[in-house]
Amino acid sequence: MTSALPGIACNELLGIQEYQGVSADDGDGTTGMGGNGIGGTAGVAGSSGTGAGGGTGGAADSHCGFTFEPGDFRFDSGSTEGFVVTYGDPDSLKDASTVEAVSGVLRITVPFEPGAQEIYVAASLDPPRNLTGKLITACLRATGGPSPSTVELFAETTVNQEQGFSELARLVVGEWLALPLDADYPVHADGPYDPTDMRSIGFFVTNSRTHAITSVIEVGAITIRER
Repeated sequence: MTSALPGIACNELLGIQEYQGVSADDGDGTTGMGGNGIGGTAGVAGSSGTGAGGGTGGAADSHCGFTFEPGDFRFDSGSTEGFVVTYGDPDSLKDASTVEAVSGVLRITVPFEPGAQEIYVAASLDPPRNLTGKLITACLRATGGPSPSTVELFAETTVNQEQGFSELARLVVGEWLALPLDADYPVHADGPYDPTDMRSIGFFVTNSRTHAITSVIEVGAITIRER
């Protein structure tokens, strides 16, 4: 079987596609997300930091085997590189969640309460970038608690904050996953999505379990490459 996206191994893609359209209970009280519905907007215009990425090229990521280039997000300098929680439903989830740079990764900690909840974590691109023809790939895993119900990589364009999203993925605790987003052809988008005017990159994380959990997601790197 041949990978549909350059630079991403088939088994990595299968790790995403296996969970598309999850709607059944997962045995842990998950009621299912019903596809790729989006419940809110990220509101990243006011995010702090430039989100320019700290890569200087040459080094390799030890988690997913990425080779870094200038402009990549590496999280190896003790900085979150502009990533913050930009939206939470309910509002208390945004206030309770944290984003920090720890031991060369971006660590996102989300204390979900019972029921359907969601957060956006994103970094602004300042100045905006033209990502036409680019493949955005994040290396991430769940660790230190039950995984959230779903995770999507997203990119936000123009001042109107239209968003394009990757495949819907579910993380396996302890296992690194390469999650790709084609900037030209997102799996789904809201509004007149425009990859020539990219304003932010981030993660949309949901949970729908019937009991409270604290999910911890670690992001080892985010790269932006020619398709």
